[in-house]
Amino acid sequence: MILVFFYLLGLLRWFFGDDTQSASFVETGVIPWFTYPLMLGILGLLALLTIRYLGDILPNSAVVLLLISIPFFFLVGRTISYVDLHFILTGFWEKRMFLYIFVFVSVLAPIPLVKLIQANRSRKVFTIVGLSVFISLIVVSGFSSLALQSEFWFLHSRLSLINDEVIQGVDFLKKILQQETHAFTITPSSSSYYIADFAVPPYQFWPPQISVFSKYPDISLLSLNSYHLTHAYIFMRANDFNILRGQESWFGGHLLPLLPVVFSNNNVTIYNATHVTYPNSNSETTLVIPSDPTIVPEDSWFYAYDVISQGNLNYTVKYDNDHTALKSKNVILSFDPPKGNTRDIYYKFGHPNSWRIISGSWKFLEDGLHGGDLSSGVSKIILSPISSKNFTINTLLRIHDISPNAGNYASITYSWINPANYKAAEVAIWKEKVYVSFITANEGELSRDTPWPGTLTNLSWKPDTVFNMTFSTKGNLVELAVNDTRLLHENQNSNSGYVGLGYGRIRDVVFDHFQITHPAPLNPRDSSDYISYVKSGGNILVENFL
Repeated sequence: MILVFFYLLGLLRWFFGDDTQSASFVETGVIPWFTYPLMLGILGLLALLTIRYLGDILPNSAVVLLLISIPFFFLVGRTISYVDLHFILTGFWEKRMFLYIFVFVSVLAPIPLVKLIQANRSRKVFTIVGLSVFISLIVVSGFSSLALQSEFWFLHSRLSLINDEVIQGVDFLKKILQQETHAFTITPSSSSYYIADFAVPPYQFWPPQISVFSKYPDISLLSLNSYHLTHAYIFMRANDFNILRGQESWFGGHLLPLLPVVFSNNNVTIYNATHVTYPNSNSETTLVIPSDPTIVPEDSWFYAYDVISQGNLNYTVKYDNDHTALKSKNVILSFDPPKGNTRDIYYKFGHPNSWRIISGSWKFLEDGLHGGDLSSGVSKIILSPISSKNFTINTLLRIHDISPNAGNYASITYSWINPANYKAAEVAIWKEKVYVSFITANEGELSRDTPWPGTLTNLSWKPDTVFNMTFSTKGNLVELAVNDTRLLHENQNSNSGYVGLGYGRIRDVVFDHFQITHPAPLNPRDSSDYISYVKSGGNILVENFL
């Protein structure tokens, strides 16, 4: 009765407790004691009732063996968990022992039911058949679970077999580590970690997720300098690249493409990671990075990390708006400070980026962003990732081919909310003459500041003519200049929205670049602060890799 009491107590502990998640069993392999009743269910309770019949069971040595096996595997599992948690990872887990416990419980559980049949004096056929079927299901379920789990382990182990190419990679790594006794290894996955063990490295970084999936360099640089060993070799299998794909990490997106490959075949790639230093909390040199990551692309100031860390410098990393950023003796700027708290973003077209196509046909080619098709639509738009209200935009465009019998349009789109609500500064080509106008789309209805085709200019169009468009908005004032001549200006109720480019009816227009200058929302440190720092005796080195 005491065992039954604790069995039911375990069920109540699990039911009313909210601090246990089954996912933790898979990760750690440890099974809390109170979840055994939950996992064994009614079979475990029936097996406990078997103890009532010990007098009949003890003469049968086979049944005694079953009884002893259950606490034996339970104690073995608990011992494995204790050693794994407090001493060393054994490579075995308590959760593996549970399956054997379940098998023996399934064999013992029918005994109380058999005794019930024997005590049933009525011996009705229906009752006997029903209990017999139930007993058979209990026993078969236990052995079938063991068979299915064994088959799973067999198939899974075959998938994890080390093929010849992986063995070649391990042998190569082992020879290197025999010569470089103070080098260590990093692997992106636990399976590669265990395979790299065969190369007998003096140290393997664990857990790899901390280093591999970190978005910024600091933690990864710390792992590459583990225990101040000389340097790391990165052991990558083909599946490891799939793990990194789609992850926004410094390790996979920036570091690996820069590292030299010392071994490679179809299944294994080994990189030689140069010795690096990692950021410290205090030093005489401070690497200043932008507080607003949109001031410059992240991958540009990542290179500043590369130069400093591979130069074995003792350095600290701080954001530019940190009040202590200019307190050290030396400052390394990873970007050009914006002037007047504005940011200048320059997109040089030629490869796909984070721009979003709303409508039309757009292609990123080597000579720029191409737009154009043969449709009659007058508004085909592609948007940048930037949303702003006060800004200046500049772009160079070349119109290669037009529709000769219709108006042709190229535009800078702004205040874009949705396809039915936006504004645009437009250049129109009609019979080789150039017109300009401001366009407003309000709930799908287009309107112009002047009658179509717009305000006539002294410009004309010929194939491959280059137009330098500059559009600016400040408060309610908007202005459009073409080829450095201001052609339009007016007051508008402009709203904040996305900015981008557009075309209409043009067969082929090429935008060379897109440059936008607008206030930085996080108010980065003004450039005058750096000038004052130098005048007071500080040293500044600018490492801008744009």
